[in-house]
Amino acid sequence: MRPATYEHEAEAEFLKRLFSNRDGSLQNTSFGLLGPDGKKSLSRGGRSPQMAWNSSKAMVTALEESAGEYKPRKGKRSLPTVVDLRLGLNVAASDGLPLVVLIASKKKDASLRKLLAELAWSDGLIAGAHYVVLRDHDALKEMKGHKASKQVQILKPDAYGQSAEIVGAFDLKDRKLEEHAAELFLLAKGEPKDDRSHTRNGRRRGIDWKSLLPITDSGGRKR
Repeated sequence: MRPATYEHEAEAEFLKRLFSNRDGSLQNTSFGLLGPDGKKSLSRGGRSPQMAWNSSKAMVTALEESAGEYKPRKGKRSLPTVVDLRLGLNVAASDGLPLVVLIASKKKDASLRKLLAELAWSDGLIAGAHYVVLRDHDALKEMKGHKASKQVQILKPDAYGQSAEIVGAFDLKDRKLEEHAAELFLLAKGEPKDDRSHTRNGRRRGIDWKSLLPITDSGGRKR
């Protein structure tokens, strides 16, 4: 999973239980292997798998041993969402991926998430976008390409995740849904970035990011 780190209070408290600074504050990255209940620790914590195992072979062996303790069963794949539109634009821009926005009222939230999750986890689209759920269209109205009649909007964020263009939209009962979504994902894919020039140009333009929580990792990059 990709943690929100300094953008989600409850998640930050959970991550600190996996790995933290000596004073108990949150590191920028945290790694831990947990059991299916999300509580039992199956490895030591660290910033990355390399801090738990000294080689890929050792990691594979540990994973196989841990898996042997549990019986496989078919689970439900939920929609992997980002916490809000602001963070969604930022993360999608950073990864050069589309941001898929689902508009769902409280009454229809569960049913629409389930339908979109089936699409998100399909073989052709898996890991191809980030997702966020909004209650209404208000935050999208000023974006080019917005279609107020559609449940799902496919956004192509600008280089710094400040805004986005909507390259297309659809309803979750449309025909040839996966094929249509794949075409829109391709249109909304961002260009590769050179990290140094991207950061330098962002500073020149005065673009800054203020996290929800203070950045407590002394080795983390200033954003």
